[in-house]
Amino acid sequence: MKHASRLVIFLLCLMLGIAVVPALASTTVTVTETQINTLYTGIVIPTTNYNVSNISADLQPGKVVISASITPKIGGATAIGKLTLKPIVSGGKVKWSIVSATLNGAPATGSQMTQLNTMIVSYWTMFMNLYYSGKTVSSVTISATTISAVIN
Repeated sequence: MKHASRLVIFLLCLMLGIAVVPALASTTVTVTETQINTLYTGIVIPTTNYNVSNISADLQPGKVVISASITPKIGGATAIGKLTLKPIVSGGKVKWSIVSATLNGAPATGSQMTQLNTMIVSYWTMFMNLYYSGKTVSSVTISATTISAVIN
């Protein structure tokens, strides 16, 4: 009788569209600054007008500073870009927000910010998604040496 009542409740939940699944345990995924920079070694990101190379990440509490050499494909000098990003967790996904950006040490203009966002932030987001893609992220913590994400 006990099993029959459980079966009836289960079937009612299914008919009403109520999900009956066990709660999944949270897991923390941690990536070190050394691991990040090892993966970036030798990578060149080709964009329409530029090549982005010499990419490195400097983890700092609550943020990451990404540095890269940006070389025009046709003429022009190589520039050093620096982006400071902070993670924002919304709807179970991580978005990376630009806190500041410089090009050769000077604050980036609006159009330069757009280009840096296209060249570097999109790649950083794709790179970080390797660690928690398809999962629900509830928090991200950045220390001086690691990025940790709590995922479900």
